[in-house]
Amino acid sequence: MPTPNTASSRAWRLLLNNATHGALPACRRPTARPWRSGPRRHTSSSSFDPSRGSAPSSALGGWLWAVPITTFGLGCWQVYRLNWKLDLIDKAESRLHLDPVPLPPTQQLLAPSSASSHDEEYRRVRVSGEFLHDFEMLLGPRTRNDQAQGGGLIGGGNPVGFFSITPFRRADDGTLILINRGWIPRDKRDKRTRPEGFKQGVIEIEGLMRSPEKANMLSMINNVPEKNEWFWLDIDAMTKLSGAQPLLIEMVRDSEINAANSTHSAPIAREAYVNFRNTHLAYAITWYGLCAFSTAMLWKSKRKMGGSKNFGIR
Repeated sequence: MPTPNTASSRAWRLLLNNATHGALPACRRPTARPWRSGPRRHTSSSSFDPSRGSAPSSALGGWLWAVPITTFGLGCWQVYRLNWKLDLIDKAESRLHLDPVPLPPTQQLLAPSSASSHDEEYRRVRVSGEFLHDFEMLLGPRTRNDQAQGGGLIGGGNPVGFFSITPFRRADDGTLILINRGWIPRDKRDKRTRPEGFKQGVIEIEGLMRSPEKANMLSMINNVPEKNEWFWLDIDAMTKLSGAQPLLIEMVRDSEINAANSTHSAPIAREAYVNFRNTHLAYAITWYGLCAFSTAMLWKSKRKMGGSKNFGIR
């Protein structure tokens, strides 16, 4: 039978041996965790899915490219419109230098089967009749655009005045049409200041066929017909007020017919030149510039992210 000292020594050696080989007493051994049947919770380091890619890379490879594609298409559309406008100007210039022809009957010009307003615009015509000066309508303010502009910032530009739109009774068919007689200065707005400018009786005039003004910023301002204040050429309101047909002729200065009837006073007929608004080239340059800029920015961003294919960036 072992002595107490012997038993104590054996116990200490057993404890040291278990500690050396990593064994623990049975009462302190950790119990095995039961296996979870549900999905494991991923940490932030394992949440990246290489097959899906990131949101910025998906945008760079998808819908953001709609910006340069759309702007390129808009630039092509403006180039098409530019060619159309240049062709329109060339045709108007050719009609501008033709000899004047008698103005066709009013009803023929207003018939639905007649040529469009663009086909007749700037066509030189002559017609005889009588002005109804009592129904003169002043369109303005408008600048006199047949003079060279001055160099001053204040008062150095073209003078400001009005266009005289006057009904004209045709001698051949008796219909009323509208005639833009020319420009009058602002200080000559009152008829009493220009009595020599009202030619009476039947006369012959020469002018250019014009179409009504298109809607612009001035169209948002209401005309005041009862005060003879016309800020924009509302052809429908003018014809309703005067009883004239929606046909507009613009008198020109370089005409022997008009020179014979001129009093060298207001109103001053305009110079004969084509005045089509043409901004399609500027718009085309703008759209193509936006296309090039957006393409360069997207390409640069994609190249920065293109070296990370192993991380799912396509």
